[in-house]
Amino acid sequence: MEDDDDVFDPILKLPNGYSLLLGSLLEKLYRNAEDVALVKDITEMTYATLYAAQTDVTQMKELVEDAIIKQHMVDIDEELKELLEGDK
Repeated sequence: MEDDDDVFDPILKLPNGYSLLLGSLLEKLYRNAEDVALVKDITEMTYATLYAAQTDVTQMKELVEDAIIKQHMVDIDEELKELLEGDK
């Protein structure tokens, strides 16, 4: 969806204060369906989030945080690539 005002992003509330943005998750999977490694990373991060929410393991919290940082770096890389390609 192009209009940010009308974004539909349902949230699944999880135990221990976690939540999963289902709309964002599905959008990421859809937009990156051709990138098997990235889909694998997104799936792994989602599983880690679900596991951490259920067990509240400190180590899993760190893994989830690392995965979130990694995902943001992918987003930054994609935005930089688009910016540089736009200048051509």
